[in-house]
Parts: sequence; structure tokens; C-alpha cells
Amino acid sequence: MKQHASDLQVFFAIKEIEKEVEIEEHRAEELANNEDLNIQTFSLTFDSKLPNLLAALESFGKISTESLPSKIVYQKTKEKQAQFIKENSFEKELMLTNTFRVKREGYNWCGGTAVLTNNKVLMLEVPVYLYNRKIGEPWTKLEDDSCEGYLVVLDQDGSLDRKVRVSSWSYGIAAINSKTVAVTSSRHPKIIIVNLQNKSIQKTINTKYPCYGITYFNDSLVYSCGENGIEMRNLISGKVTKLKIGNKTQYEHIAIHNDKIYISECWGQTGITCYSMAGKLIWKWEDNEVVEGIFDLTVDKDSYVYGVGTSSTYVVIISPNGKQSKYVSIKDKHRMLNLRSIDCCQQSSKLYVTDDFLNTRIYEIN
Repeated sequence: MKQHASDLQVFFAIKEIEKEVEIEEHRAEELANNEDLNIQTFSLTFDSKLPNLLAALESFGKISTESLPSKIVYQKTKEKQAQFIKENSFEKELMLTNTFRVKREGYNWCGGTAVLTNNKVLMLEVPVYLYNRKIGEPWTKLEDDSCEGYLVVLDQDGSLDRKVRVSSWSYGIAAINSKTVAVTSSRHPKIIIVNLQNKSIQKTINTKYPCYGITYFNDSLVYSCGENGIEMRNLISGKVTKLKIGNKTQYEHIAIHNDKIYISECWGQTGITCYSMAGKLIWKWEDNEVVEGIFDLTVDKDSYVYGVGTSSTYVVIISPNGKQSKYVSIKDKHRMLNLRSIDCCQQSSKLYVTDDFLNTRIYEIN
């Protein structure tokens, strides 16, 4: 009986296929009869009167322009103060107090800035992926195991304290204390703990994925694994916790202040998101195409958030509740290139802004 049932199913299936074939054959026949399958050829023959028309024609019409006032309002401030673009603005000003430039190796650029607890400034200096060791030499691809990156320790006036050589693929830095710093790698699944005092690697932490932005909080490192999310690793117990926050995009940067986590987004996303430590979304701020994505961010003692764009000379300041913001242009006679990193000293209320070429400005936050 089972065999007969199977044959019956095959019979009906064949009939159904024959029916479908018949329908398609009928459609093909209609196309052929209607000449829809014919090959169409287009040709153009100019009218002999066209040259006379063009010779007599003076114009095809008139074009007019109209200038409308911009919706963006610029406000001039005192000399040495930054220029602000107001947007639901609030009282928060930046006063320039100092500038300095670090002598870089070849075509290296800034990978990050951090203010140490001893008030020294730490910078990560790394080469671009195509680079040369010396200016004038041909460009070469960055070797996988090359060590042309540096941790640069500076005094407040920009004078060099020391340099510590690290991997060229180093990406983010987080100061654990005045002597030790954590460094992520965008190429290798590891985080290294560097002792700045004796210029040595104190510890290597193996991770599942390459890591990007990183910060230090309560004996733990919180870092982005790009598309694999954000992790928190306790340095004492070694416990790793997956945080269900962020957009799982490459190059996310992280800041933590007053039990809130702030994440900047620069590729695919264009804003800053604030979460509670439990992972609850508190607010999300969206950029209006002034900075074109936030590359780095920091938070001051009053919980105001500061971010720098991926390819601009603007700093955005966001209120603690995320509802108000304004953009600060820091261009003047001391021209800066694309801003790359930013950090705030909680004790002194100073803001450190660094561009691609290690030009740094120090602002007093008022």
C-alpha cells in the first residue's frame, strides 16, 4: 500500500509539472507572436536645419541663485577662547592655556592620549598601515610583528620624559596608575600591561579577539572587541564578563564615569551612547554631520561628555542628560589637522586635545 501511495504521489507531481510547462510554453509563444523578443535597434539622423537653429540661439534660459541664512549660528567669544556652534546650548567654555607638539617618528600619528595620576601626559604614537621608517624612503606595508609604535610620556609643557617601544599594531591605551598602562592591539588578540618606569611588558593578557578602545575602572579593564562586543576583565580574579551594550562595530571607544558607560561610534554609527553599569540605555546623542562620527571621548568631573570627530577640527560637548550639545571649533592661526584623541584631567579640569600629527592643545574647562 505504501508503494502504491508513493507512485500516486509521483503521478500527481508529474501532472503538476506538465501543467506548469504548458503554461510557460504558452507565455513564450505569446512573446514570440507579439514580437516582444525582437532585437531593437536605435538610430539617430540629425535634421539639416539644426545647425541654423544653434547659430541663431543665444541661450536656453537664465539661471539665478538665492542666498538663504544658515540655520547654524556662530557666536564669537573672547580672544583665546574656542568658537562655538550653538545647538540647544548651555554654559560650558574652553579656554586655551597651552599648546605643544611632540616630535614624531617618521609618519607616525596619534593613537591615543591619557592623563596619568601624576599629572604627566601619555600618548600612543603608531605608524599608519602603509608607512616608511624615515621621511623620504618609499612606503612599505606594515609588518605583522613590527615594533615601531611608542608610548610617549610628557611633562605638562610637552617636554619628553621617556619613550617606550610597543607594537605597531597598538590601538588603545588605558592608564591603570602613574606607572602602568594597558595597551590593546587591533591585529593580535591580546592586551599588554606596560611598566612605564622600567620600560618593560609587565604582563600579557590573551583575549579571544583583537581589541580597540579601552578604559580602566575599579580593578577592571573594559574594552571593545569590535564586532564581538564589549568585555569587562577583572585584573585580580581574571573573570571576563560580556557586556550587552554598544553596537558591535569596529573602533568603538569607551569612557566610564560615575557608574555610567559612554561609548563613541565612528563607523556606521555617528554618536555617543550612555548606559548604566547594568547595561540599561540612558541616552543616545546623534551627530548632525558636523564631526562625522565620534572617534574618541572623555568625561569631566561634572559628567559633561566631550568627543572628537573622525575627520574634523570640532569638539562636541554634551550635557550630562544627553539633551543639550554644542560644537567647538578649535581652528585658528595654529592650524590643527584631523583631531584624533581627547582626555580630561579630573583633578585640574583640563582638557587635552590631540590631532593626527601629535599637536596637542590644553584647555581650561569653565
